Amino acid sequence: MPRPTKEDAEKRTERFNLRFTHGEVAHVHEQARAAGLGAHDYARRRVLGHRVAAPPARGDAALLTALNRAGVNLNQLARGSNSGEDVSREAGVVLAELRAIIDRLGAALGS
Repeated sequence: MPRPTKEDAEKRTERFNLRFTHGEVAHVHEQARAAGLGAHDYARRRVLGHRVAAPPARGDAALLTALNRAGVNLNQLARGSNSGEDVSREAGVVLAELRAIIDRLGAALGS
């Protein structure tokens, strides 16, 4: 299925040329790379006043994966508990995993 056609107001038909020094262009490219964007997209967002956040660090992906796994385990424990199973021992294990993730997150944030 092709991409939907943009409305006329959404089409980028206008050009706005700027001149930069070599150092300024290098700075824009450096900032764009740090934000995980192309230089033109980065510059457009900055000029239009949009927030440009840095992409998550690589370590964040591992933390998110660990947090997701613990969340899945917690959901399974809740289901088991709601169906009358004794999940107290498994709950202790999941809580220990969550504490370890929170500690790693605190260390990654420098707190």
